[in-house]
Amino acid sequence: MFEPNEYMWKKFADSSKEKWEIYANCMQEIFNTERKLPVNPQPSREKVNYQEFLWGQKDEITVNGKTWYWPPNKKPTAVEPKKDN
Repeated sequence: MFEPNEYMWKKFADSSKEKWEIYANCMQEIFNTERKLPVNPQPSREKVNYQEFLWGQKDEITVNGKTWYWPPNKKPTAVEPKKDN
């Protein structure tokens, strides 16, 4: 069984990451290394937001600078971010 420790928190710490994200990223790296699969660079936080959007818990999500809405009838399906002039 894999248990988090202080070394893991310090080595993989980032000012924008919470402990659950560090743990999830470590576990993903271990699984992918053992299975010889590529590592998905998408942060766990984005994966969780996407999952909540798919489950209908959120009605909008921003991916790669584009905002997506659900249901699409109320707002445009994708909106480009406004550029400052």
